[in-house]
Amino acid sequence: MENIAHAAGCNMSTISRIENGQLECGNEILTTIKKFMEIEDAPLLEHELALYTNHLWLIYNTIYGDRKKEAKAMFDRVFPITDLPFEHDLSLLYSMLKVKFLFSRTLLNDRAAAEEILNESESLLDKASNDTLYVYHMNRETGYRLRRDYKKSLEHGIKRLDIVGDYVKPEALNFSTIGDNYRDLGMPYYSIIYYERAKLMFSGEHFNIIRINIDIHLALAYMMVGRFRKARKLHDASLSYAKSIQEKFYIGMLSNDLSLICRKTGNLEESLMFCDQAFMHLDGTPYSVFALYSKADTLLLMKEYTKCSEVIEQGKPLAIKHEDKTHTILFETLSHMINLMAKKDSNSAAYVEDVAIPHLRTCEGQFRLKAVDLCEDLEAYYKKNRSNTKALTMAATARDIYKEMIYGDEDFDID
Repeated sequence: MENIAHAAGCNMSTISRIENGQLECGNEILTTIKKFMEIEDAPLLEHELALYTNHLWLIYNTIYGDRKKEAKAMFDRVFPITDLPFEHDLSLLYSMLKVKFLFSRTLLNDRAAAEEILNESESLLDKASNDTLYVYHMNRETGYRLRRDYKKSLEHGIKRLDIVGDYVKPEALNFSTIGDNYRDLGMPYYSIIYYERAKLMFSGEHFNIIRINIDIHLALAYMMVGRFRKARKLHDASLSYAKSIQEKFYIGMLSNDLSLICRKTGNLEESLMFCDQAFMHLDGTPYSVFALYSKADTLLLMKEYTKCSEVIEQGKPLAIKHEDKTHTILFETLSHMINLMAKKDSNSAAYVEDVAIPHLRTCEGQFRLKAVDLCEDLEAYYKKNRSNTKALTMAATARDIYKEMIYGDEDFDID
């Protein structure tokens, strides 16, 4: 204090009165104090803090709008006040926005840095405002989801629903992400509730693409509970819109999903048409593997084994190239299913039972549906070959997977 008083050209009692709020600090003396403490850019006065806070929330909206370059430039211009002990909340908010920016990128080292900041910030949460807590839980929700820990991601997403601040309140994407987590936990009824709520909050034509994304996930949830007609209606509407604006990616993915719906409802010729349409729009992307698998699966159901094998030979190397383990296993499974349909093959049955079904059982969405289908296929195969004990085992496994897919983990308890 003595050194500050000397630098400012006043006595210690004046500095003490300023510090305790008994004397107003003029700009000249404040500038001198800031310069002496080497914090010239730090906001200390009320109007400075207000400007600083507004700038932070402008960064938040820029990141939220997926404008990473703009957000990075804005971060470079703002002064981090993490060393100022009396502004805990703004310091924490700055850190949370940095985490949000890091999570918006795809690099693994960015994710690791974000997790480190989150862990270091936990000790400050009791001093955080609702706005800052909201961003903290949003980051935790994102971090756990990236690690596929859907239970913990859901916990933080639901905590966000109870937080209303001056700058933030629960928004449509919050409900959508909760729907994603419920879906991936195998609880489609809950996911349908949250997806439908998210759709209601996205009004206006400028949200059409976002609603298509939600409808894709919503249709999958309806498929998981056996409501294929409802899923078909959602996808038909979305595909029509995607075609009207010539969005190739969405046309391809929606066509691929429609091929699955057609297979489940027995419309195999239509399924094949949607497979070809999906591949035409996804060719040259990693998602072309989805379309090739759908086509091979449809040809298998049509008992076109030679054509099915040709598509497998085209699709499996692509799945391996893109390090897509699930589709690599699915293509291999189709080859074994051809063997089972053509003749008795215990090795093929063992692969489907011991490799394919356990793997698909751990996956999300339509892959669990496929696990149930394979159980039913093996049950029919074992019955045909009079292996009744094996058939009963596969029937029980199919029931267990379906229960997991519909009701989730019995030990999981979130209100």
